[in-house]
Amino acid sequence: MTAVSELFERPKKRLAWGREALDQFHAKSRKHLDNWPHKIVIEPDDDPALEVQKIVLKPLTIPEEIEILANRAIEDVKHAFDQATFAACKALQRDLRPNDTINFPWTDTEAGFRSRVAKKSCRIPDHLHDVFLRLKPYGAGEDLTLDDQIARQMAHIANRKHSIGLVVRTQLHYRIKEGRWAGGDRWLDTATESLEFILAPQLDPVKNEIVLARGTPGVLAYTQYDAEFSLHIAIDEPSPAGDYALEWLLHVFAEKANAVIETLENAVS
Repeated sequence: MTAVSELFERPKKRLAWGREALDQFHAKSRKHLDNWPHKIVIEPDDDPALEVQKIVLKPLTIPEEIEILANRAIEDVKHAFDQATFAACKALQRDLRPNDTINFPWTDTEAGFRSRVAKKSCRIPDHLHDVFLRLKPYGAGEDLTLDDQIARQMAHIANRKHSIGLVVRTQLHYRIKEGRWAGGDRWLDTATESLEFILAPQLDPVKNEIVLARGTPGVLAYTQYDAEFSLHIAIDEPSPAGDYALEWLLHVFAEKANAVIETLENAVS
């Protein structure tokens, strides 16, 4: 093992810990949420002229064990970025001490990155500035992919030093069976009846229900369609991170960390 590869053992190990926590998070969250108790009901709507069809779920919970794994995963991956940065700088500056602090240079914009590394207090050698720039450590810009944006937002969340907020969200897919708008040979009488499918059904976290459709009394009972839904744990954050399952976000974050470790190790070898 070379001196450089030895320096990068620590960030690789920390990333492995993060991925191990992610694997455990996946297994335990799926076991907890798959086949969650629910029923499909038809009941009077707030509008007395309509009925509503909905999926009603048992109250949703996130066990503390799953929260701990989610926080451990994001923290370990975030530390892998910082440890890889220290390893690269140590390879070029042997006078760095183990307790010197050098973090991955996350910024909001490319201009912000250039300003950060130009400061005298920055311990990142000039030789590595362009290397870090190619890794896109910023969160805004036309050249960024969704994965780049996700990684920056996840790093921002991890840097807050407090637990991340988790919520349960749902994905729902349904299709109307061809030629059976109101069941069998009974077609919808548009003069006296109405039927409205919700285009993007959302989970109401207070009522623990998902409204599927509304219609005049009697219509929903005959309507034929298939509905499938799944639950996943998400992070209680704005877009884009808040739009996706946390498991996928952590995977993206870990893949970015792995790319950073490989790129920096190659740059100083």
